[in-house]
Amino acid sequence: MYLPRWRSGPPAALDFAVTSGMRLDSVGAPIEDPAFALAKYEDFKCSHFGTEALCREQGFSLLPMVMEAVGGGWGKTARCFWSELAKSSAFARGELETDSTSAIFLRQQLSMVLHRENARACLRRFGI
Repeated sequence: MYLPRWRSGPPAALDFAVTSGMRLDSVGAPIEDPAFALAKYEDFKCSHFGTEALCREQGFSLLPMVMEAVGGGWGKTARCFWSELAKSSAFARGELETDSTSAIFLRQQLSMVLHRENARACLRRFGI
């Protein structure tokens, strides 16, 4: 998704992806670090085909919006993005102080959408 203006500065590209801590290359690591799969996939999204460098050359930022499929958690970059978006939204509504609850609520809603769509895909696969 392309944002022509982000944080009162240059444009940004949001690259959405879903990964899982249950992948074979991540087995065991989430026990020690629950965010391992998210961080690993964020790094992959930035380095694959030099995407982050290409974006920078074109004058915009790459924001990997990575979500974990099983737990519904978001990667560090995505959490920062949703928090910033919630702050901007509160500011636009005239609220002087913002708390993190609106960003948390937004992330929870998006996590529920992912779980619902995963369930729907499974049901379609089984012809239900």
